[in-house]
Amino acid sequence: MGSAFTPGLIVSDHVLIRKARRLPVKGRVVVDVGAQVVADTVIAQVNLPGTLAVVKAAPQLGCPADRVKHYCLVQEGAPVRKAQVLCERKTLFGLMTNRAASPIDGTVEYISALSGNMGVRGKPKPIVCTAYLSGTVVEVLPEEGVVVEAEGALIQGIFGVGGEQHGQIQWVETGARVLTAEHLTPVMQGQIIVCNARIAASALQAAVTLRLAGLVGASIIDAELMTFLGFDIGVAVTGDENIPFSVMVTEGFGELAMPARTCQLLQTLSGRMAAMNGATQIRAGVIRPELIVPGAQTTQTARVISHELGVGTPVRLIRRPHFGALGKVCALPEQAVKIETGSLVRVAIITLADGRQVTVPRANLEIVSAL
Repeated sequence: MGSAFTPGLIVSDHVLIRKARRLPVKGRVVVDVGAQVVADTVIAQVNLPGTLAVVKAAPQLGCPADRVKHYCLVQEGAPVRKAQVLCERKTLFGLMTNRAASPIDGTVEYISALSGNMGVRGKPKPIVCTAYLSGTVVEVLPEEGVVVEAEGALIQGIFGVGGEQHGQIQWVETGARVLTAEHLTPVMQGQIIVCNARIAASALQAAVTLRLAGLVGASIIDAELMTFLGFDIGVAVTGDENIPFSVMVTEGFGELAMPARTCQLLQTLSGRMAAMNGATQIRAGVIRPELIVPGAQTTQTARVISHELGVGTPVRLIRRPHFGALGKVCALPEQAVKIETGSLVRVAIITLADGRQVTVPRANLEIVSAL
């Protein structure tokens, strides 16, 4: 029962990672079980039908609907170009010519004798789904996608924005605990910049100019992030923002420090290729922003992360007055306890990093996976 309402935050050097990769609509899977894939390998694809443009041919020709086919210069299924004449009719003893042209490039889908209209279907729009991370295809989801499995390092954050990115991790030592534009240079183009500092507004702007793949830091000022994005951050899923890179913070908003072990792990991963996704969902069906480094070197056996809360579990407190504090569970009383609000809730006794013990509702805890 300890894990029933306890979200987990994974920070590990070696775990088993499984990612389901799906098309938004049914299509064709192009890899088989056992296939070795890399981040940009296409695993499934589909052609979405193009836009249908309706040409009101009868009024333009000045004839009854059932006579349109008589004046057509193309047949159903014929490819046409934008502005190409589809049908024409001479009037006034051949002195004038009425015409109807295609508004787009595409294919003639129908010629209706009832409405007198012609339909031109635009070129199909190809959609592909890539593997996102390097690994092995362990399952095929018919007409949808695949499940890719890999072993490696996984660091999840508290919050992020931006979609899927790939690049080489580059650790940056800031000293002042704030990552600014001065710490970023043109040679970092395409890299994922990682630091144990707060990400400043100037760093966000510089990331666009320098065409970085991502920024990973301890925290960020929410007002600065919203100014950069141009809109307020809501409670829906992030990840679809119109920005050319991703952002992930491991601790949250404000001036927060990154735990030493998270910092050490990120430093050891500098120089390796990684997959990153800033997509976040806070409410039901939690989605965490993530940094994945497939194949990270280690002598340990890959672990499957458990979200079971128990004595000794490392946790983070996610409510005031101890927001952001790290500690370990030292006791899990079975009986519910009345808190200040008057509610009876199950609690945990936590030993904080500074040695203090506090009693908090279990819902106010977040598991931090041990390295």
